[in-house]
Amino acid sequence: MTVTGLAVSAVTGFITKNWFAAIGGFFAGMIFLNVAAGVIGLS
Repeated sequence: MTVTGLAVSAVTGFITKNWFAAIGGFFAGMIFLNVAAGVIGLS
């Protein structure tokens, strides 16, 4: 999931040239995935 998130944020940053949004979105996505995994019981 981490590699996918990095790839998505890299593509987003490259296309939009908005690296702050791409990096912020990546960290927000990682936090969301960690919380969701904890709620579901995967972690």
